[in-house]
Amino acid sequence: MSRQGPSGYLLIEFKRPTHVVTRVDEAQAATYRDELASYVSGAPIDVLVIGGRRDAAVAGVYDPPRLRVVTFADLVATARDELSWLVSELTG
Repeated sequence: MSRQGPSGYLLIEFKRPTHVVTRVDEAQAATYRDELASYVSGAPIDVLVIGGRRDAAVAGVYDPPRLRVVTFADLVATARDELSWLVSELTG
């Protein structure tokens, strides 16, 4: 778990790159958050679950608040886009 500035924390649940993330995995991560909550004196804890892909039967529109699921491929693509933007800003 890492601190997100004065406003809260981020709990990252890593699954295997071949793992399909299901609602069971989301519930497990939320349980970890609930167990940790008493140690951070009321500060909000956001949860990020990273896996190989998301179960196609799980609609992301119904995700619980403060819980996000991403794939490793999405994470790398986002990082690549942000790095490309930064390089263009610094060299442009």
